[in-house]
Amino acid sequence: MRANSRYEEIKETFRNNEIERDDLSSRIGKLDEKVRVTKQNVEIMVSERMERMKEQLDTTTKVLTLQVEKSAKDLERLKFDLNEMVEQKTDLMMRQFELELNNVKRKYDDACDGVKEAGNSINGVFKKKVRSIKEKTAIFFAQLEMKLEENNQEVVAISKMFREWQETI
Repeated sequence: MRANSRYEEIKETFRNNEIERDDLSSRIGKLDEKVRVTKQNVEIMVSERMERMKEQLDTTTKVLTLQVEKSAKDLERLKFDLNEMVEQKTDLMMRQFELELNNVKRKYDDACDGVKEAGNSINGVFKKKVRSIKEKTAIFFAQLEMKLEENNQEVVAISKMFREWQETI
């Protein structure tokens, strides 16, 4: 009778181990899903930010293009006016033209530098975010692997105890 109760205890232990194994498997599945969802959310967020920055860049480029076109139109008008004016005012208008052109060039160069800096900044932030996600993912999987190794060792120890017990019977 005692052997029968011991046998029942062992069966119960195995049932409990199977339940724990199934529970761990379920947890791992849920954690995998959370990682996948988090990755998707981060990708969506990065994509949205990149899209907004692209839109800002496009807007800035359009504004700069319009400014350049407007400046070009202004220059044409100035040339026409200069041709019609008397020779005394020609020198004065040419100086104004050169000053305006330098301002436009300076503004354009400043805007280009600003766009480059913004692009570099966005790229740096993106790389940091990707690096952070990779590190967190690596840590998560390392911890998961350690936990699985511990569970495997426990199952091996239980199996060994069961075999030793069977040998004593």
